[in-house]
Amino acid sequence: MVPRINGGINVHPVRRLGEQDGLPVLGEPDDLPVIIPELVDLQLRAVYELGIQQIRTTVTFDAFGFGRSFLGAIPYVRAARALGIDVLGLIGNLDFGLDLPRALSNPELRPTVLQVYLDVLNRKPLPVPGVDRVGEFTVQVLNEPTHAFAIPPRQYVQQFLRPVYADLKTLAPDLIVVSAAPVGNRNGVLRAREMFRAGLERYCDRVAFHVYEREAIPYFAGLSSLPVWITESSVVGPGRHFDWATRVYDEVHQMLGNVERIFYYDLFDLIPGQFRLFDLTVSETEGFRFQPESIELLDHLARRVDVATEGRGHAPYDALIPDITAYFPTAEDHRIIDSADLSQRSR
Repeated sequence: MVPRINGGINVHPVRRLGEQDGLPVLGEPDDLPVIIPELVDLQLRAVYELGIQQIRTTVTFDAFGFGRSFLGAIPYVRAARALGIDVLGLIGNLDFGLDLPRALSNPELRPTVLQVYLDVLNRKPLPVPGVDRVGEFTVQVLNEPTHAFAIPPRQYVQQFLRPVYADLKTLAPDLIVVSAAPVGNRNGVLRAREMFRAGLERYCDRVAFHVYEREAIPYFAGLSSLPVWITESSVVGPGRHFDWATRVYDEVHQMLGNVERIFYYDLFDLIPGQFRLFDLTVSETEGFRFQPESIELLDHLARRVDVATEGRGHAPYDALIPDITAYFPTAEDHRIIDSADLSQRSR
């Protein structure tokens, strides 16, 4: 096994690619699979080989239902946990739609929605021989609610976080629930203060912040008496990533003091030259391949793994996860989702 020593990272579930993304179209849009196995495998392989301890991934809900994007997140959660990697599942929307906030604010729908999340994602995944622990599953309730959904800070705490926390603790008392983070700049500090005034710490187990502006870091200090998770943090420009993930992360720990986890943003996305560690190429002969973009930071993470293994090597990813489709949605998952029948209850 690769030692888990390199902190957290955001991993976007990638379900489909097309020419609008600068890549070849993989079949006709309506014929594309719900999940492309090679894309899931590529990202999980990178997470494993980089010695990542935790991933944060969005498990979205849309149109009052658990659609393709929800299904697409399932193998990321399960395969990572099977490898001993902790998973923070963000209950959020990828498209800034209002379907999820409406469902979470509806006392008739909310428990059913949350129960499906737990039944599908919080059960133990298929074990991997030689891995001595299953990664922990935790939940974050929405993402940057004022920015994404125009939900004011106090309203987020009272109308969303408080009831969701109460329901989750009834359904799964041991589950760690993480608050939403405001935006990671000085505006976010003001929103965070309003969230605390509204009683945020009474309705979560961990407090989340985002850090994208170095000058904002000291203003987050002293706000939380609970442990803090920085669920997104990075800087634009691959040449600046290494300094951010080392020197700036050290400043975060020193200034805030009670930071347990920092999740880098992000492993891969479709926007070059900003936050991602890798670019993606695809060809008929070689299939999907990651090309290093944040070279200095990737070298740093790899060196830490080499030092920790003392040159002894480690179990290859393919030996642990020979078939990523073993962690894909099952007939039981579809049964759980269909039994919720949210389309009827939302009318």
